[in-house]
Amino acid sequence: MIKNKNEFYVDYKTNENSLVCDLNLFPFETKLSFVPLIKFWETALESDNSIVKNLTKDLFNEINKKEEFSKPIEDLSVLKKNDYIIETLMSAIYPSSQLSSIISVSVPPFKMEPFYATPTFEEFFKQNWMSELVSNVKDSKKLLMSKIISAYSLILQKLYGIHLDEIHPMQAKVIDKESGLGRYYQLILDPRFVDVETVGELPKIDEDKLKDIKRDIWNFDKWKDFLDPKSFIITGLSTVNFVDVTEQQTLSLLRHELLDSDAISSFDRVKSIRDKLRTLTNMPNIRIGLVAFPSTSSSFFKQATKIGESFILQKLGQFECSDMAGSVYDVAFQTKKPVIIECLESYEGKTIIEEEILGQDIKNLMVVPLLIQNSIVGFLEVGSKTVGEINQLTAMRFQKIYSLFATILDRSLKANENKIQAIIKEKCTSLHSSVEWKFQEAAYEQLAGEENEKISMFEEIVFEGVYPLFGVSDIRDSSMHRNRAIQDDLLEHLEVVKDILKETVSYKSLPYLDELSYRTGKIYNRIKNGLNSGDEISTIDFLQNEIVDVFEHIRNYDPVLDERVADYLKLINPHLRIFYKERKSYEDSVNQLNDAISGFVDEAENAAQEMYPHYFEKYKTDGIEHSIYIGQSIAPTKQFSKMYLQNLRLWQLILTCGIALKAEKLKSSLPIPLELTHLILVQNAPLAIRFRTDEKKFDVDGTYNIRYEIMKKRIDKALIKGTEERLTQPGKIAVIYSQTKEKLEYKKYIEYLQAHNYLNENIEELELQDLQGVQGLKALRVDVNMNTDADNIIHLKNRVDVSVNELGNIV
Repeated sequence: MIKNKNEFYVDYKTNENSLVCDLNLFPFETKLSFVPLIKFWETALESDNSIVKNLTKDLFNEINKKEEFSKPIEDLSVLKKNDYIIETLMSAIYPSSQLSSIISVSVPPFKMEPFYATPTFEEFFKQNWMSELVSNVKDSKKLLMSKIISAYSLILQKLYGIHLDEIHPMQAKVIDKESGLGRYYQLILDPRFVDVETVGELPKIDEDKLKDIKRDIWNFDKWKDFLDPKSFIITGLSTVNFVDVTEQQTLSLLRHELLDSDAISSFDRVKSIRDKLRTLTNMPNIRIGLVAFPSTSSSFFKQATKIGESFILQKLGQFECSDMAGSVYDVAFQTKKPVIIECLESYEGKTIIEEEILGQDIKNLMVVPLLIQNSIVGFLEVGSKTVGEINQLTAMRFQKIYSLFATILDRSLKANENKIQAIIKEKCTSLHSSVEWKFQEAAYEQLAGEENEKISMFEEIVFEGVYPLFGVSDIRDSSMHRNRAIQDDLLEHLEVVKDILKETVSYKSLPYLDELSYRTGKIYNRIKNGLNSGDEISTIDFLQNEIVDVFEHIRNYDPVLDERVADYLKLINPHLRIFYKERKSYEDSVNQLNDAISGFVDEAENAAQEMYPHYFEKYKTDGIEHSIYIGQSIAPTKQFSKMYLQNLRLWQLILTCGIALKAEKLKSSLPIPLELTHLILVQNAPLAIRFRTDEKKFDVDGTYNIRYEIMKKRIDKALIKGTEERLTQPGKIAVIYSQTKEKLEYKKYIEYLQAHNYLNENIEELELQDLQGVQGLKALRVDVNMNTDADNIIHLKNRVDVSVNELGNIV
């Protein structure tokens, strides 16, 4: 209890708190004594400073009158009766110039019984310092052991000259009564005025036991066996200095919390981070906001995510992207540097964004762009209702943790991206890069709705006003080639079966074998005359379910038959259990041709995307079919012009020339020399396409546009009007159109390619027979110059710019 403003005694009050009682289980006998401190003062008698020397003489005159100061003090009331002596003695530890700035307390060695303290200590702890000090200690036993180890360390140092490594100093958290914020202090023990006395002879130490203790320092039983606490008495006084480590400790706690994978998993976790930031800055009323923003996105308000709280995203859907222009967020985004507005009310550059934030009673604002590898992943928002509270010094303190916030936002974005991809994967399969942004926006909308506990559906994906392009390079007579291969394999299979059955009868005559041989010949003759529907399945069933069992049995008749059957089995495909030579040749030919053309198209398409982004899909069947859609709605950030449509049409025609030349060059190396036919469908009218989540693909949208889909499905069988001739022919490109202006446009492209020797001079203008549901179609047909080298065809990146620049001269 403080007697007056110049005296700093503290009454000790026994606290029965269980934790304190545990701490009082200290095994050493300790006594308060001023003898070590008095010995220190004795050195002052030799001082050259006359003032110090006289003061010391006066002090010793008083001490010599008091016998109690020459031995340990049992009765603490002695301190109050000798306040002058205590004040003078303690001034060696507490210089008067530091009394108001340091937080310190003096106690008997290793006892929580303060008898002297600075005013700042009194202000912080009042009468309950012990309770406040240990209330934040999670492990009271470890605190007790820390005291015991410190005592043993002191004994080893004072009596044996052995120095142990220091254990980690204790820390305490104190709540500031005014701000309500926590402050962290490290407790530094000053043992200069502590002595150790032995009870009896000085015990000898076992070096091996000491080595063992160093490996298991927290084991009290080993310490007790090493040196019995009853052999020592510790006298003197200790001073505990409280060093403010709030900034270091708060930064450490923040780093630990922010690096936790669940750092922002709940509002309470975000609130905990906010409270630590308040402690770090010693600003109890600042507000914190966090916004995660994908750096690849062009739509801030559609794809930004608030973490806990956010000033700018206080109300979802309140702003458009255009509202960001000129705001503090825009400045931070453009400069990639923190922006501080000390007074929003008087800020001349206010936009609708700043007005909204003012409405949240935020008058002082700092917006910090958070970066990962120089790409912005979000913003840290710091706000206060007190003008000027947040300034450059605040920014400097926060600078130490910008990277940590950037890391957790980056982690949050990646977690969101995984959720987005999961939503997209659920709704569709792989996506073309040109439309992926639309699916991401829809997925973000659904995710935002779910996080705000709203019923949220995946937005329908529709692109309005797009121009379609369609092309197909089909294997000519693919069904005929396939059927012929099946027929040849079945005939060869049946021929071998017939021969083995005929030979078997010579070894063993059975009526059933004669009947089986008859049926085999009958099936053979039927298939030789032509393969009809159902013939393949019924023949394979016959071969696998009847012939196999018979052949396994007849192998036992004679070694010759066994060898014949063994040779037969070698000719059979082990997986399909049929002869598969001709079909394999056909399928290998198709696959080689498709792979070569598909790779050629993919390479060309990658370059074509540089002209103008467009949706492209490709299907491999008996040949290659592709659909293209181009328009402003697919690339809203790039200005669309009809020039890009015309350029893509020319590119498609060039691409088809390249496909024809590639196929012709490859034909001679194929097991079966297959030929391709080529067709392009033209439509000038724009249409809408909608993604069908059930079929996981785009289709044209609307009744009127369905005609286009019908044409795509039927034109490959189109005949020239008044004849039985198919429009599509090997080595030729057919361009189907409906309107005269479409014909005129493509004739200019054809003329251009004829001038470059990619197309021959002849060009046919044809009318087509009406198809079911489609009438009035016409076509241009032209031969590809097969003498041109496919590797020199105008395509890919080297000719992209040329085709755009020359377009004005062509159209």
